[in-house]
Amino acid sequence: MHFVKHFFVIISPIAIMASIYISVMAIILASLKGFNASPDIVAKIMLITILSTIFLITVIFLIAIFGSIYVFKKNMNPDDLLIPITTSVADLGTIVFLMLLVRFFF
Repeated sequence: MHFVKHFFVIISPIAIMASIYISVMAIILASLKGFNASPDIVAKIMLITILSTIFLITVIFLIAIFGSIYVFKKNMNPDDLLIPITTSVADLGTIVFLMLLVRFFF
């Protein structure tokens, strides 16, 4: 469990910095194309990307932790079960969560 906490602490700031970087690059490209980048819009975009990143990291870690416990109790190979489930739930969950955030903020 110590390894999981340590891994979570390492991954979270990297993912958040990556989401901020992607948001800034998207805002710069949008500004170059002539779209309005008001401070209000910039703040909303940054908040949406940071919240969705935190949500995605949390969901993936929870699925991985609880799924691995379940799989080991059933004496199954975790790679066969956890990778597809984690990917599918994270993809669908992120799309739904991102849609809800965009709908809420805009």
